[in-house]
Amino acid sequence: MRDFFTLYRALFRGHLGLDSLSGGGGRGRRILAAVLVVVFTGFFFLTEVYLLVPLAKAAVELEYPVLFVESAVLLACVPGFLFGFYGVLRCVCFAGDIVLLASLPVRRVCIYRSKTALAYTECFAACAAVILPALCVYARFVETDVFFWLRAVFMLVMYPMLLMFAATLVAVPVALLSGSGRTVSSLFKYAALVTVPVIDVVFAVLCVKAGPDGQEIAGFFSSNWAQIKNWSVPPLSWASISVCSGGMTSAITILLFAVTAILAGIFMNWILKTVFVRRISRALATPADKAMK
Repeated sequence: MRDFFTLYRALFRGHLGLDSLSGGGGRGRRILAAVLVVVFTGFFFLTEVYLLVPLAKAAVELEYPVLFVESAVLLACVPGFLFGFYGVLRCVCFAGDIVLLASLPVRRVCIYRSKTALAYTECFAACAAVILPALCVYARFVETDVFFWLRAVFMLVMYPMLLMFAATLVAVPVALLSGSGRTVSSLFKYAALVTVPVIDVVFAVLCVKAGPDGQEIAGFFSSNWAQIKNWSVPPLSWASISVCSGGMTSAITILLFAVTAILAGIFMNWILKTVFVRRISRALATPADKAMK
């Protein structure tokens, strides 16, 4: 376990640290990267809350507040899938540090787990950035208790597994069809860096179109709530219902959601582990490393 956390910290700094975001530049570039991260992240949350508050009010007026959480869960699919896709490709399929890590006195399975955990972290952060503010806004308009937040934390932990599984189904064929993957890996590295600024631009446009106090977007939400409800299908609907409902309904839906997420995680692990074994064996090109030890 100690080796796992050591590798995870090193990979986190290498993939998500300021040195990575600044392209390995000097102190000035690291400071610039830190400033840009703060600016883009802060703008993201400010615009998100500006858009979420009128949506929550509209859902309460419709006497169906759970629809607001369902909408947030649906919206989180986009950044969660994108960052899960980036993470699977860069951390597991196209990692350029396999030879270096394989030379360390640690088990191959520990390397794989630390890389998969890093990809999960990216997906989790993207999902939480959308769902967690939405839950806070929901709690502002609807009375909640401590069990609401316990169910919310459980849902947030399990939810990325579904998106990671979907991202794996897309990322693995891309990895297998692209050979060494250096060009593809570099492409998606820069794609991940520009995703948040692009989302900021989209949110800025939506804020402008929302009008004062978000009246326009609230009206659109009220007019299209039936369509949004149709999009929220299991297991996504189970995620929102398990958090916002109570009693037996919450228990049943959270059980169904958990089982689905765990099964998705098991299949995702099997696929990624198979790909990782192939990649590490090809990188080391030794018979002893054809099986994970």
